[in-house]
Amino acid sequence: MTRYNIFQQPIGEPVANWQGAQLPRKTVITGWYCRLEPISVAAHSQDLYQALNQAEDDRDWTYLLAGPYSHLAEYQAYLAQLETLNDPLHYAIIDQRT
Repeated sequence: MTRYNIFQQPIGEPVANWQGAQLPRKTVITGWYCRLEPISVAAHSQDLYQALNQAEDDRDWTYLLAGPYSHLAEYQAYLAQLETLNDPLHYAIIDQRT
């Protein structure tokens, strides 16, 4: 028997005793070439802000959810908000070689 949601889309059968999954933990994830670190204003804001402002224009901000920011303090305030989130988690990508 096919069930439908409120949009008349077919959905599967209910799963007995279903429980929600746990949220991922904020941990460092180390790979061969890079390391993912949970975003931290203290650890990452200056380097990220400097990297994002290397272009002559604001093109490096194009695909980010916010910005561009004219001042480091504004960017740090934004990162401080991201730092508190558990869903979604935000990470800084650190090159293992440099």
